[in-house]
Amino acid sequence: MYSAHSEPELLVRCMRSGAREFLSHPIAASTIAEAMVRASVRRPAARAARKASGKLLVFIGAKGGSGATTVAANFAVALAQESGRTAALVDLNLPLGNAAIELGLTAQLSVADALQNLNRLDSNFLSTLLVRHNSGLAVLAAPDRHHPARMTEEAAERLAGVVRQDFDYVVVDAGSGVGPAARALLDPAACVYLVTQVSIAELRNSNRIVSEFFSSGRPQLEIVLNRYSPKALGIEEEAVTKALTTPAKWRVPSDYDAARQAQNTATPLVLQDSPIARVIRQMARTACGLPPTADKKKKFSLFG
Repeated sequence: MYSAHSEPELLVRCMRSGAREFLSHPIAASTIAEAMVRASVRRPAARAARKASGKLLVFIGAKGGSGATTVAANFAVALAQESGRTAALVDLNLPLGNAAIELGLTAQLSVADALQNLNRLDSNFLSTLLVRHNSGLAVLAAPDRHHPARMTEEAAERLAGVVRQDFDYVVVDAGSGVGPAARALLDPAACVYLVTQVSIAELRNSNRIVSEFFSSGRPQLEIVLNRYSPKALGIEEEAVTKALTTPAKWRVPSDYDAARQAQNTATPLVLQDSPIARVIRQMARTACGLPPTADKKKKFSLFG
């Protein structure tokens, strides 16, 4: 596409219509030549197929309100920082995902644009859909309004495959329950984080999910007890483990004030020191093969 004007709205419309290059008039011959070279490289026959090798980390909520999005978004930021490698967060919690909002990001394009253009979805097109967080994390956001785009298992698998070609770590917020997106991403090589709280309804849902989809031991499953407060459980630890059929690996402490402040200021929890941040950072370090960080010991003082 070329135009004498280059307003942001026009650029977005052209991208959505399939344009890969946008040139402003007047156009030099050298500019046209460079654009043609880039176009030739994009042709399927001109590039070798790349294997989707990025590690897939999928977050599923036991039910709506479990806090899976908050944990996933903060985990992705911590992963980008701790690993020192490329990381992406994909929000497949349709139709009302808000992972980008958790990070204070505004995206003009979204997962909906990817779903509507699956036939031409590749690394180049993907790059136009992503927004960047200052932690280095790339984010493919859910649409900012209710969108009729349907998520199918085939679409989720295709999308995740393209993202995994370009990033070392791909974190997916797959929403609550095991819908089409989650089912498509239960890859034997993936790591799935089931986020639940200690309540009868959520433990019941967790039991059904674990029994149906994870009884074989693949993919790897790590259970995250979110908003965990041992003094206010009302349910014995043994009963929790029995309901989950396996011990929970992570316990994210309850800190309503810190979580609400982070959401209202669009500042990820992991960018500040808190009990919640420390647990999520340990989760990220474990995911990328790093040893746990040592807890800071209280210093002894004669003066108290």
